[in-house]
Amino acid sequence: MGRDPKRALADINKAISLNPKDPDYFRERSSLYAKRKDYPRAIADLTTAIGLAKKPTREYFLRGAAYEDIGQRDKAIADFQASLVLDPDNDVLRRHLVHLGGEIPKAVQLPSGLCSANDITHEQRIAGCTASIESGTLTGWPLKVAYCNRGYALTELGEYDRVITDSDALIAINPQAGCGYLNRARAWYYKRDLDRAIADYTQAITFEPRLHEAYASRGTACFDRREFGKAIADYNAAISIDSDIPMYFSDRGNTRYVMGDYRSAIADYNRAIEVDPDYSQAYARRGWAFLLPG
Repeated sequence: MGRDPKRALADINKAISLNPKDPDYFRERSSLYAKRKDYPRAIADLTTAIGLAKKPTREYFLRGAAYEDIGQRDKAIADFQASLVLDPDNDVLRRHLVHLGGEIPKAVQLPSGLCSANDITHEQRIAGCTASIESGTLTGWPLKVAYCNRGYALTELGEYDRVITDSDALIAINPQAGCGYLNRARAWYYKRDLDRAIADYTQAITFEPRLHEAYASRGTACFDRREFGKAIADYNAAISIDSDIPMYFSDRGNTRYVMGDYRSAIADYNRAIEVDPDYSQAYARRGWAFLLPG
């Protein structure tokens, strides 16, 4: 049986008539309207869903996307800001909001000072984050960011035991801090404890399903265990969340290369180069793939 949008709409209308307080039904109907380019009705349904949902993160995002599609930039920015406040770890939305010219809401701005500054050394980041944490002024999301930034810098310096201790401290404060599990997983990975690394990557994904770094890193751990099918699935998930990172395509290409699927590997290397024309690893691996038969 082929697609039948009319019957789909009729069924969702019936669901809404039976349960008019379920935000999911209005969000689903808005999707049907959006596909038909009926944006006024899509926006109206999303507005209703926002009023009904306990945490309308997705609803604000979708309404913002609808406003963007019809050129109402200011309303799109306002909705993206509201969505980001509810989901401050959404780096893709954060970048898109800046691209549109919108400001990051103060409630989800990164801790000030060296802890979150660009173009600083790992030592400076650690010092800045430590000062922010020990100041006692940070709570909630900014405190989590300070811990996670420090954990990342410690990992880059090879201080894996300190990373594990730091991550344990963050997780004790916030058991759902995905980046705490991510940093600890990376430490376990570099200590070659793949079982613990994969377990922590999985925990990170459980608590923060859009943490694309956790999917990609778990894929690498699965690759090391020669579980190539699992690795491909994780790289697919990472790419579906953020397709602007060339390493994800390159790593998926490496997996396909080892599996003997050279054409697909080359396609992935091509995509990595499209994203970043200076990504040298993709050129090198694509060159080897071109030498192989088939």
